[in-house]
Amino acid sequence: MREIFLKGARKILSGKNSKYVFEKARYKSNLEIVNTSVYVHIPFCKNLCPYCPYNRIPYDEKQMSEYVDALNMEIKNKEISGGKRFASSVYFGGGTPTLAGEHLISICETIRNVFDVQGDFCIEANPRDIIENDIKVLDESGFSFISIGVQSFKNKHLKIIGRNYDRHVIEKGVSLIKGGKKKSINIDMMFALPGQSEEDLLEDIKDAIALNPDQITCYPLFAFPYSEIAEYKKIKSVKSPSVFKRRRMYYLIYDILLKEGYHRCSVWSFRKNPEMGKYSSVTRERYMGFGASAGSYHEKDFTLNTFSVSEYISSIKERGHASALKAVFTKRMAILYDFYWRLYDTYIPKKRVLETFSYSVQEDKELYLIMMILKIFGWAKEEKDGYSLTRSGSLWVHFIQNMFSLRSINKIWSEGKKNAWPERIEY
Repeated sequence: MREIFLKGARKILSGKNSKYVFEKARYKSNLEIVNTSVYVHIPFCKNLCPYCPYNRIPYDEKQMSEYVDALNMEIKNKEISGGKRFASSVYFGGGTPTLAGEHLISICETIRNVFDVQGDFCIEANPRDIIENDIKVLDESGFSFISIGVQSFKNKHLKIIGRNYDRHVIEKGVSLIKGGKKKSINIDMMFALPGQSEEDLLEDIKDAIALNPDQITCYPLFAFPYSEIAEYKKIKSVKSPSVFKRRRMYYLIYDILLKEGYHRCSVWSFRKNPEMGKYSSVTRERYMGFGASAGSYHEKDFTLNTFSVSEYISSIKERGHASALKAVFTKRMAILYDFYWRLYDTYIPKKRVLETFSYSVQEDKELYLIMMILKIFGWAKEEKDGYSLTRSGSLWVHFIQNMFSLRSINKIWSEGKKNAWPERIEY
């Protein structure tokens, strides 16, 4: 029943001509796209955490080298004559991208040869994999934003979620990063962990604050329907805390971080200096993705590379690309996509002007109705140039967003991991 309701609501909002389907990609080069941002996926991990939903495989040195060669080739294939593409930022995700080691230097050099990067180079890091050599490589590569996947400072919770380090490793890793060239540091934390009390969470947040990071991001553990993905069956019997307990935990995080001088910059992220850029992998307006399972979005379409690392390497060598799936976006779908992420940002401008289209929340009947409903529930307040989500709005809007998106993401990723070259996925 819920699925029927969600599909119906989505159809009403996006129009009868919208089709929520990925089909086998008939490859089309995005040579006409000049302004974008860059995402690079490094899928290798030395420790495969059972809760992680992202595309990753066990680390293998030889395959890593082959993968990097393919990555550089895929990026070079986006070269254009007469200049470079503009890139607002570069984001390395995974997996554990720091495992690429000195390969990161060559990848970043390739990116700079193809793109005129005006923003930050950002990368995710596992505390255990941060060693002295990594800091030198990160400095040489030019990374200025580092996100450390801490998750918890309590050894009992780290063990439950499969993290292979303790709090001393976390503290050493942060210290090493601070000892290199100046970087903006984000600490990723999790809450609603199995057996975690509100007192445990409070101590975790205080420990994170004590490390004095520029940004702290806190996610609930169960964000994806793991029981539908075979790899995560070992934790499917663990029940997620009630909505009310997660609400109490979120409010605890929200209140203490604001009290300590942090400012909300997205549903889950809080930044010390609101004037500085924020660390986020999901709110970019458009992006080109490189690597296995990487996506590219450019208003009119969304493409996904094959999830298989071996097939990705072979396809790049043989065809120069690894595009597996493509979804066509109507203008209305693009507007809804942008509006969705502005809600995630917790601030929705009344007027959005993008490169290929613009829209006004005040003049769009459906979007304006959504904002009025949020105001009635006390989840949003109107400001001069836009709408800002309240504390309760940040929580409940994200719960509602999950209803619309997580089932679709799970379906696409599950099929993509089972079949390297799917014919069609309806989402």
